[in-house]
Amino acid sequence: MSVFKKKPLKYENQIPVFSEIDSYVTNYEKIGGDILNNIDIHGENPFMDEKYWNSIETSTLTLINDSLNENDRILDVGVGLGRLLNKVKKPVLKYGVDIDIKQLSRIDNSISVCMSKVEELPYKDNLFDVIVCTDVLEHVLDLNLAVENILRCLKPKGSLIIRVPYKEDLSNYLLESYPYEFAHLRNFDENNLRLLFEVIFKMSLSEITYCGYLNSRTRVKYFNNMRIVQKMIEIFIRGFSIIINGKTQDWLNKKLLNPIEINIKFVKNESKN
Repeated sequence: MSVFKKKPLKYENQIPVFSEIDSYVTNYEKIGGDILNNIDIHGENPFMDEKYWNSIETSTLTLINDSLNENDRILDVGVGLGRLLNKVKKPVLKYGVDIDIKQLSRIDNSISVCMSKVEELPYKDNLFDVIVCTDVLEHVLDLNLAVENILRCLKPKGSLIIRVPYKEDLSNYLLESYPYEFAHLRNFDENNLRLLFEVIFKMSLSEITYCGYLNSRTRVKYFNNMRIVQKMIEIFIRGFSIIINGKTQDWLNKKLLNPIEINIKFVKNESKN
């Protein structure tokens, strides 16, 4: 039985395609192509250190594993190369959707994939027990429509796990030298995520976790209008890290720095209609 509510426009490399190729898709094909080229040549993502990538995936996996039961259906919205789902070891049915057909073509058949924009998800209503969406919502053009489509595919009482950049400085994306048409279009914190999912879409908050700490002036929690003081805190952390152990370093980072990303889990409430 098909999991799709409509027929694909075409198949490419045996992958069903549900969205037209437009400037948005082309932009992300370029970004994805640069990622794949760098992985093929250097063995790593050009935009994300491998150690950091693994650490944030581990933080999200904890929420995923706590939410999944055997034989559940899980969908990764923005599946990329399938790294996150490949780390899920429970016997579940895995699905992935992305707009970069080249990345999808590299995923093995343990994950059923399709090409689609988030705003045009082709899956049937109330299909998935868990949906995970990592580093995606900052990219979409129509945030509310994207969320509406994600939630349409999630079962009542199902879990939605979101990971997005936390309080990100978006100024770099406005530079004329930025190599792509667009990338991150908005930033997030706990409050705007809760307003979006709890107030607008009537979800129930389950859990919030944070991941990834980078010692730089822009990530210092305090003295937002005092760059010199922030720089002094950065230098202090760097110097102090030489003489303390890893656990103390983690404690210090969490006290003085904003995390790079936030994980947040919501549960879909049953309809009262």
